[in-house]
Amino acid sequence: KLLTSENPFFDHSGASLFIAMEDGKIKGRIAFIENNEHNRVHDQNICFFGFFDVVNDFNVASVLLNKIVLLANELNYDSVAGPTNLTSNDSCGVLVKGFHLDPIIGMPYNFNYYEDFLKQYGFSSEMNLLSYSLSANEVISSCENHCFKTINQRLKTKYITIRESDFSQFKSEMAKLRIIYNESNADNWGFVPLTASEFGMMSSSLKLFIPHDLILFAVREDRIIGFVVAIPDFNFVFKKIRNGKLFPFGFIKLFLFRKKISKARILILGVLKGYRGMGVDMLLYRRITKNLLKMGIAEAEACFVLESNAVMKSILKKLGGVKIKEYSIFSLKISGGT
Repeated sequence: KLLTSENPFFDHSGASLFIAMEDGKIKGRIAFIENNEHNRVHDQNICFFGFFDVVNDFNVASVLLNKIVLLANELNYDSVAGPTNLTSNDSCGVLVKGFHLDPIIGMPYNFNYYEDFLKQYGFSSEMNLLSYSLSANEVISSCENHCFKTINQRLKTKYITIRESDFSQFKSEMAKLRIIYNESNADNWGFVPLTASEFGMMSSSLKLFIPHDLILFAVREDRIIGFVVAIPDFNFVFKKIRNGKLFPFGFIKLFLFRKKISKARILILGVLKGYRGMGVDMLLYRRITKNLLKMGIAEAEACFVLESNAVMKSILKKLGGVKIKEYSIFSLKISGGT
């Protein structure tokens, strides 16, 4: 549904899709993306590229990027940035460190020449996005070492508690999550708030993979003031389904192997401004870790973390997190811009 009219992104923005062919064989692909909401929110005049994949041939990469730059010039954009697939709320960035590691669910993977091709063409890194490895036992131990009991007691006196999401009220819960998601991320680099229909599409797809106890809310007197979402690493299962099809046998493998998943992705964590620095994030991390352990999952990967987000990096360091991967979003100034 991502690249069809069913995606609410296309209610306000657009994309043109291109494939590079040589001797009847596909050599690469790219999308030219006009994110009108991004430009409105950030008061910018930029376009984006995404879904960039190419064989190890700079000439093919140049053909694809030339098409993006040509369109950007024709439409008088100031610059082009990417990859975003379609937006920064979707998967984005080019992997630049951590090639030896398996990609976790929802994260991009590419060969190391992608970065070289983009730089050779003239792009420069605009923002780095980080992934941290977390051990469940280390997280729990670190919480105890950082006066967790004192933090927990202090938050209780402020009537702040943690609860699991209620999937019997799924639409209502997701409506609440959208509000806190947009509010807590408002100041993040490149963030564009999701509309109700966009968040609805995202949450309905996540419901297929995320159990209710991996969506947690920090609540103060019935008001949600923070949240964390984790997703089991279904890439472990998908690798077993070699043809990429659920039927007839893929569904059986999905059923058999999902219980053997041993790793998860911390998809997103957010706390409202007025409640930061109080230990709410540590409380959320500890609870989500305990819930993962109940599922037999002892490892997690926290991503994307903006390199500019000093607070989140500090929290992850306290929890024993180790930076293992790095992604970059690139940009290029367009001469034809106004």
